[in-house]
This record gives sequence, C-alpha cells and structure tokens, in this order.
Amino acid sequence: MVPIHLRTLLSSSATSLLQELTSVCSKYGDKGYTFAFSLSTNYSKSEELETVFGQLAGFNKNNLQKGQTIGCLVEPPTGIYLPQENLQLRSSRADYISCSLAVFDSTNVIAFRSDLPSEEQPQVGRWHSFRKSAAGGSEISLNESRSSASNGPVDWEDVWARSSLQSDAMPVLPQELQKASDISHLIYFTAPHPTQLTTALSSHLPHATCLGLVAAPTHFITGRAVSLFMNGKIYDSGAVGLAFKRPTESQSRVKCETTFAGFQRLSNPMLVTQTEGNMLNAVKSMSPESSTETLNPTSLLLRAIQQANLIAPTFKESEDFALAVLSSPVAGDEKQPSIEQTYTITAGDPRNRGGALSLAGQLAPKPGSVVQFVHRPHNAPIVLPANKCTSSEQSTTKDTRITFVTVPEALPNIMDGESAGAEHFDVGWPPLSLDSTFFASSAQGFLLSRPQGNTTSSESLPSRTWTAILPGTMATLTSGSNVGS
Repeated sequence: MVPIHLRTLLSSSATSLLQELTSVCSKYGDKGYTFAFSLSTNYSKSEELETVFGQLAGFNKNNLQKGQTIGCLVEPPTGIYLPQENLQLRSSRADYISCSLAVFDSTNVIAFRSDLPSEEQPQVGRWHSFRKSAAGGSEISLNESRSSASNGPVDWEDVWARSSLQSDAMPVLPQELQKASDISHLIYFTAPHPTQLTTALSSHLPHATCLGLVAAPTHFITGRAVSLFMNGKIYDSGAVGLAFKRPTESQSRVKCETTFAGFQRLSNPMLVTQTEGNMLNAVKSMSPESSTETLNPTSLLLRAIQQANLIAPTFKESEDFALAVLSSPVAGDEKQPSIEQTYTITAGDPRNRGGALSLAGQLAPKPGSVVQFVHRPHNAPIVLPANKCTSSEQSTTKDTRITFVTVPEALPNIMDGESAGAEHFDVGWPPLSLDSTFFASSAQGFLLSRPQGNTTSSESLPSRTWTAILPGTMATLTSGSNVGS
C-alpha cells in the first residue's frame, strides 16, 4: 500500500473544499489511477453535497476502463481533537466538512463490490428503512425518492429459517477477488452488520488484514440506508473496497495498530476462566496469592468502579464500561499489556447467574484470555495521536496512514469550549490539510480482522473479525520507511 496521494481535508466551506478537489482531480483524474474517497454528510444545503459528491464521483469518469473509483458518505468527525506542535488542541466540530482522498497505482490494487446482504437485525421501536429491490445500484444521482410501500409485518420464523440456511453455506468472495492471490490487506466501506462478507474474507483470505468502515445512515439525506459508490453507481447495501497485493521485499511494509483514546483502566489484568456465548461467567486474578480463586465478574467491576470514585453504572448511554482484551504479558516487562480489543458491557447483576456480565457481540473472549475492565466517559474528547495525523506544515515523514475511528452520535458538550487547554478554530480558506493521511469516522464503528498470530493474544480472541463500537477507538494501517516487516 504505497499511495500516490493521500490527504484529508477539513473545511467549513463547500466552496473552498471544491477548489482543493478540483486541483486534485485535474492532477490525478482520468489517468488510470484507482481512487477512494470518504465525504461527511453535514452540509447545510443538499445542493452543496450533491456538487462535491459529483466532483469526487467523476474522478475517473472519462477512463473507467483503466481507473476505478470507490467511496461513501460518512459521519462528521464529532468530538475529535487534532494535536498541534504547541500542545494546544484544535477541535474539529461537527459543522466542519470532512473529505478524505486516496490515489493508488492500479497495478497494485483491486477494487471490488460485494452484494452479500447484511445480517437481519431486530428493529424494535425504531424507524424502518425502505430498501430498493434492485441490487445493481442506481446511476450517479445522489438523491433518491423514498418508497412509501410497506412490506407488512416481519415474519420472524422466516427470518430465522433463512438465517439458518445461510449459515450452512460458506459465503463467497466478491467476484473481483475470487482469482486474486497474495492479498496482504484490504479496506472497505460497508452497510451495517456485514456478517457474510466478514466471514468470506476471514475464510478465504486468512492471511490478510481487513479493515472496514460502516458508512453513515443516509435515509434522510439521499433516501438510502447508506450511500456507497463504485464506478458510476450508488449502492444502498453491501460493500465496496480495495484489496492490496502483498508488497515485495523492496516495497514498504504495512502494519496495523489500534488506539483507544480517552480510555481509563479500572482493574488489574485478569484471566478469563468461563464464558457462555456473549456472557463472561467467571474470571480469576493473575496475582500468585489468589490465582486459584474464581471471581464474580460483576462484583469485581462494581468494586473497581468504587475504587475509582465513579458512579455505579446503569449500562446506559451516560457512561461506557467495557472489557478489554490485552496482549499477553511478557515476562520481565514492567509495561502494562496493550489493549487489543474492547467489548461494551451491557448488563450485569452480582446476585444473578453467578455475577455474569453480558457483552456486546456474539461471543465473549475465550477462556485463557487476559482481560481488564476499562471506562470511557461519554463526553471524553477523542485526541488523535500525533503520529496518526500530520498537517502539511508539520510533515517530516514519508509514512502514510489510513485511519478509521468510531465517534459518538451526538456532539459532546466539550465542543462548546469548556475543555481546559482547548481552542476552537475556523477552517476557512484554505482548508486544514492532513497530508499522507486518509481519515474517516463512523458512529456505528469499524470492523477489523487480522491474520492469526498477528497479535500476541490472537489465539484468545473470540473471532477474527471485531466490531469496534466504542467512541474513541481507532485502527490505523501505516506504510512507509519507518514501518517494520
């Protein structure tokens, strides 16, 4: 993954953003390159969104036989702060437009489209989206009238029956990837709950790192559940993405890192001893004097919360408590094990089910996993690490980064200037440019799978594909001279 051009633009003006995009498109467009983009949905006028989207979608319009284009609409970078050289913070407010661009040599990348359906999700008391019956996508018109037809009540027996039948057959890879060999990593934009796609990628590409971003809901913006784009067509389901061939010895290596901004550790590391589905039933301490005692997970969490002087959790939206899966401790290393994954804690009672904790997701971490309770205040700022975003005036390295981050759905109060040491900034002309960086955000999270053995705790992880839904969680693919093999 050695991009020809990688850049993220933050702007409060569609006009100034268009000027930058025109420059990029005239330099790289219609020359046979593969192009990827993400564009936030927060425009005050739908006409402006349509114009900017059209500029991006038309990158390869005169050379579709050689140049491929994928993209999607994403959420604005809500609650995110960018580090500066003077250690002050700049805030990226929700009214700032975010646009990320990536240009690649088409000989090293394969663009693909997946039409595998999303997993059926119960929708209780929620607005039901209307879906187009056609899976082939629509021509490049961003707005689409909504259907008012109702399909009647949901037949849940039919839903479960179809789900069972689908689970018996292994999902196939997208057509473009079926004959591809030696894929090292891929990125994709997807509708929510792409279980069949992630299963296909994990099964058929077990040695590849796969990073996917859940696209923004666009029911009330474009009339589609999501708005995915590929080569002149817009899709409201499935996924679009890019697969990268394994680099040669002379090319830059790629590494994947996860970061957890604003997370606070609440407990000492523990060892999982018993699980059932998504329930964490029992753990034990890793200290030698009490290593044989099986402990009540909910009681341990409540004790850790008391010791941290936090309010007892109600497992609602006001606070985020999670179980973190840690890297395996290294003998003689005094550093705390790094966090590999997190699972939101959704319920627990110290007097019921032996104090088991319910976790978001299908499976809890496997017995033998090293875990730890963590907490993230709901209004904590998401401060990007300096090595994950570099403005044009700061750039001193040739490393390139693709970063997906989970953001909160609503703008926290800290964005009103109440946070100490933070200042707001107005992005006028020119837009703030994060060079060598492709940065996209989602309130519904991202999906990450890594090759087995890629992390020290990989054998303990419940499945290869992890959905990161907690705000402040980010994953970065980095390539360049400073990346080890």
